[in-house]
Amino acid sequence: MLENPIKVGQQFSWDCQANGTAGEAVVAGVRNDRQEGLSPEAEEYIALWIDANGLTGSRAQRSFEILLGTDGQSYLDGAAVTIEVQSGN
Repeated sequence: MLENPIKVGQQFSWDCQANGTAGEAVVAGVRNDRQEGLSPEAEEYIALWIDANGLTGSRAQRSFEILLGTDGQSYLDGAAVTIEVQSGN
């Protein structure tokens, strides 16, 4: 299982070039597959689930999830996104 690279309260920016959406958000929670009630086999695909509260952009004032895949990619609604933790958080 992947060690949490992101912590509750951290702000981050995200960008989905596939559909042109982007914004900033704050981490509201971080869960793993077992906390989601999934089998150990699911760990082969998704490492962590990030619950986020949108601050700016297309998801401002909305809650959403970003999945950190075991393939090194991050996903939002099935589309690859890049995330960058804001410095100083």
